[in-house]
Amino acid sequence: MSLWETTDHDDPEQIERKKRARYNSILSTISINKELKTGVFQGRTGIYETSFETCTCGDFQDRQLPCKHIYRLDYELEIIEPPEKKPPVKPKADNRIKITPAKTVHINYKGSNGKISERDIDANMIEFVGDKLYIYGYCHVRKMVRQFLASRITCMVYEGREITDFMELIEN
Repeated sequence: MSLWETTDHDDPEQIERKKRARYNSILSTISINKELKTGVFQGRTGIYETSFETCTCGDFQDRQLPCKHIYRLDYELEIIEPPEKKPPVKPKADNRIKITPAKTVHINYKGSNGKISERDIDANMIEFVGDKLYIYGYCHVRKMVRQFLASRITCMVYEGREITDFMELIEN
């Protein structure tokens, strides 16, 4: 019997891994081999080679259960349907939410030219425009208030911990 068949995919920990596989803006696909059913993924801390039965990441090595990279491979190959994402919390009056007080976060931002830059920003507002999320704040690199498209933020760190859900900036 395979690892896939013996895993309880409805276990709360596995459900969380499925969500991170689908909705984590930091996890990106480098390559997929449909014939061999393997993939290579870039995470915050490295590059991981993945198949249905194994992954080189620490989570898989420690638990020997499907990790977010294995679930991401399944989504990329369209073998399983990704979990539904909770709709973002939107304010009643408009599509803007103030972050009070402003929070200084460190981000890696992928520009429209594909280059990634590191920046510290004092995030002070989140805005929903259609299905896109923007973060506004004072950029210490450009020395001015800028807007950042959330889907281009490849990593965000606040007070020494990685933020994967931008709404955490409001809740903390």
